[in-house]
Amino acid sequence: MENQSRSDRNYYRRMKRYFNDFWNVVDLLSYVLLIAAFAVRHMHPSQTFTVARRMFSLSLLVMYLRFLEVFLIHRKMGPTLIMIKEMLDDVNAR
Repeated sequence: MENQSRSDRNYYRRMKRYFNDFWNVVDLLSYVLLIAAFAVRHMHPSQTFTVARRMFSLSLLVMYLRFLEVFLIHRKMGPTLIMIKEMLDDVNAR
């Protein structure tokens, strides 16, 4: 009985640590959006599939954000991406 409760606490501790990382939550959001888009596409018949298309585009956007995070770690690409972000913030401020 003691081993079971100890392993449950370990499991919950690991899950809490996993969900405290922002990028893990972004990955999970991306997968959930993709699966929901597939479900809407195949379960909700329509001629235009606009809801499914919007969900696919959101999923793709989240995947791109995750992909860009990999470049932030890279020694040469990281500062370049930060400079581009700052330039876009300056353009939007006008």
